[in-house]
Amino acid sequence: MTEVVSTSHGQFRAQTQSRETATSSAEMAASNLEILGRIPESLSGRLIRNGPEPLGDAHSHDGLPGSSNAMLHQISIAGGRADYQSRRISSTSAFGEDLEAFGGIQTPRGGPNSGLVLHGGHVRALGALSNPVVVNASLEVESIDDLAGSMPFGIGTHAHVDSVWDEMIVIGSSPRSSSFQVGTVDVKGRMRRVVEIATDTPMFPDTPMFLHDFSFTDTDVVVLASGADMINGGVSWDPTAPAYFGVLPRDGEASDIRWHEVSPRVVWHFMNSYRDGAQIVVDHVAHRAPIAAAGRLMPLPGATAPQLRRTIINTETGETSDEVLDERAVEFPAIDNRRQGLRHRFAYAALASSQFDNHIGEFDALVRYDFRSDQAVDHSFEDGIIVGEPVVVPRRSSSGEDDAWVLAITTDLRNRTSSVVVIDPQAFGEAPVAEIKLPQMLPIGHHHLWVPNL
Repeated sequence: MTEVVSTSHGQFRAQTQSRETATSSAEMAASNLEILGRIPESLSGRLIRNGPEPLGDAHSHDGLPGSSNAMLHQISIAGGRADYQSRRISSTSAFGEDLEAFGGIQTPRGGPNSGLVLHGGHVRALGALSNPVVVNASLEVESIDDLAGSMPFGIGTHAHVDSVWDEMIVIGSSPRSSSFQVGTVDVKGRMRRVVEIATDTPMFPDTPMFLHDFSFTDTDVVVLASGADMINGGVSWDPTAPAYFGVLPRDGEASDIRWHEVSPRVVWHFMNSYRDGAQIVVDHVAHRAPIAAAGRLMPLPGATAPQLRRTIINTETGETSDEVLDERAVEFPAIDNRRQGLRHRFAYAALASSQFDNHIGEFDALVRYDFRSDQAVDHSFEDGIIVGEPVVVPRRSSSGEDDAWVLAITTDLRNRTSSVVVIDPQAFGEAPVAEIKLPQMLPIGHHHLWVPNL
């Protein structure tokens, strides 16, 4: 159990509140943003946030608020100042007459409206069952990446980069398919290899493969098969079905994957995985039930706070052990990406500081974990302020995990404003060193990416 050194006392809110108070988001640009405090001179790059374009009271045809279009928000930071830009990316034909120039490729329903990845100098916007959309420094679409036609379903919301080998690992799957694919992309964007894993096996006669995120070590790819399924735009759940961590050697074949049973759970986001001898340590946020039922925003019965868990898999004996690292509601875990696949000491997450109310929640604090000292330090915000995914930005020429800045986007529901906060992880419970005021209120988004200036 992690010791909590400091706690915050904000209110845990329903996610629908911020959707209602930010019913639209315009494409716009603004220069020389207002800054409280001082941006560190060494902080130079672009913070990009991806999420669905908000439609106000409109609903998509599957009954869920939002849009399949992506809305990218970019905060460019250099020389102690900051600029802002937002741009809409259509999920299909809004590429207009230029669509044919991209080889007639269209992104399926869902669109590139969730994830982001930087690899080989290119920023790609990602979404479920979508081909990555490559955008330039002005957020203009450069191309739609078909991954050489080697991934029949496109790739998922998450892709991860091994900074040691400069490889990007991707997962492709369809909710109704009996298989999924694991691909490895080289630094030039070429698919080096694809392994197709069949799921219509005796182990999974009725267990669908719900794959939103995955993890990797220096030798393996780690996925989770659970009793969740995508139906009618939502998620269904069988609370009696066990979950299985699948471990695939990164240069292995489909027959090399090994499945390890754990208690029922859904994992939307992994923190990191790493090898420790014959053991694989998997840090992840475990949900007892999905956060969205089929066609509804409310979670299914039995949902509990999403908790940070550590599962240790013994690859020699097949045994697993489970430990709850934080009993409070957390999501959007993050580490220094240079440590992805390797042992990490420090990690961060968005935190709901009060009780989990069995509904989709927003987060009113951030938390910093030190796994060497088994301590957690909270960074609290004033009542009425919610916060999204933290991003760890290494300081220039640094090698230490905590020699970094932590950036996050906050939204003040009281005055309908949004900001970027810059926090010193070595003084995590103290006030941010800088707060960058954004020119419009940002609706709920998904994932963030830091792109350093060269």
